[in-house]
Order: sequence, then structure tokens, then C-alpha cells
Amino acid sequence: MITPLPDHELYVPEPALRPYVKYIRVLRCGGQGQSFRFFADGCPGVIFHRSGKPLEAGESREVTAPFFLYGQTVRPIDLVTEGSSTLLVFYFYPHVLRGVFGFNAQEITDACVDLSLLPVAPGMRMAERLQESDSMHHDIGLISGYLLQLIALQKKEVDGVLQYAVTHLLRSKGEKSLRSLHKELCMTERTFERRFSQYIGVSPRMFSKICRFQASLNQLKESRYDKLSDVAFENGYTDQSHFIRTFREFTGFSPLEFTKQPALPFREHTLMP
Repeated sequence: MITPLPDHELYVPEPALRPYVKYIRVLRCGGQGQSFRFFADGCPGVIFHRSGKPLEAGESREVTAPFFLYGQTVRPIDLVTEGSSTLLVFYFYPHVLRGVFGFNAQEITDACVDLSLLPVAPGMRMAERLQESDSMHHDIGLISGYLLQLIALQKKEVDGVLQYAVTHLLRSKGEKSLRSLHKELCMTERTFERRFSQYIGVSPRMFSKICRFQASLNQLKESRYDKLSDVAFENGYTDQSHFIRTFREFTGFSPLEFTKQPALPFREHTLMP
């Protein structure tokens, strides 16, 4: 059973998926089409796109598969729809990608893969089955069942070490010392960095940077500041220029330009607890 969250377009996954999927979101657009901008948030995910026209991604407007997996998003990317369409997004926790799909998470950082091309039998007809579905709730049930099949095939539990590391970096908004973290986990720095990158898709340093960016992004979106320098210093940036440079790297905008943007359907953050 799927449970709606307060926003009627957000849903809690079924209990068996909750260690892997944080939430499910439905994004809709009318006949004029729309652009959904994705910023770095530390979370990979699965998207199913239902429309009579293809979904295009990035500046090259590359056509995506209707049912695809995306990895860590470091560079900002726009998903562009034409005509009436619906995007169904399953947001994974940062540390579960390898446990669900079985490959190195770095392989799809800033990239996506057509799930019908993965050498796993349950995914071979998923796109067709989804296109034949007659309701969003049925779509969610089909994708949930598919993911549970993959998890059962991998026979791997959630990695507790990486879950611990990710949780502490999130709670500290990227301020947790990486040196102290790998010592707490009784791992060498090199082993910790290699394992983190394989399972998360980015380095521990980059993930910390994303956490700090997300905290500043949320503060901007909620207008919890008097001046932009407050956001910089309250989120651990060395100075305002450091904040502006990092913000532009992840969004394509300066913080000031971002605050002046119209109410575009930017992807909501998924990291902060």
C-alpha cells in the first residue's frame, strides 16, 4: 500500500522498499510541456515518463528511455517535456544503488541508463508493462515490484557502514570531519574513499560539498536570511565568493540570480533529514 505524504504528489513507499527508497514523487505538466531542473542532491533514482512525446535531457536535448535509472547528479540538468506528460520518480537513499542494481555507482554519475538494457530478466518488459498500465497507483505498484525483485536477486542488505557515514554527513550538513569519520569506522582513508565512491557514486569530499550546498539552497528557498553573506557563513563557506562559486557550479546560477528566478519546477531537495 502506498501512503500519500502531506503534498498529494508525494508518496511513502511500501514497507519492504523503505530501507532503499526515501519517497516517490509524481511530477505533472499540461499540454504546453515543461522543464524540470535537477540539482545535486546526493540521491540517485528511477524515472518513468508517460507521454506521447519523448523526454529530453541536458543541453544536447538527448532523448531518454521512458523508464531509466539516473546516478548522482553533480552538474545541473534540465529534463524537458513536450505536451501533456507525467514523471514518476523513485528517490533512492544515497548509499543503496549498488545493493539494488549490483554495479559500481560511479559508472552512472551524471548519467542515466535505460533499464530495459540491464542484463536482468525482470526489467526486460517493464517499459511495455508500464505503458499498458491504466493508473498512477498501478505504475507505482509495478515499479515497486520490479525493485523488490532486483533486491532479492542481489541478496545484499543495506550497507550499514555507508549508511552510518551518509547519515552523519547529512546531519552535519557536510561539516563532519572525514578524517574522524573513517577512524570511527576503523577504515583507512584510502579504503573509505574507494568504498564510498563505489557505493555512493561520488567521493566523500564531493558528497560533503553537496550536503553543504543543499543546506544553503534550502535556506535560500525558505528566505531564512537577511543578506546573502548570512547564508554563506551559516553553512560553513570560507567567504561569500566561495559560496557563490560553489552555488553556480551546482545550479548554473549565482545565489542572487537564483532568488530572482520565476517559480520554475525545480526538483525538491531529498537530502536533508
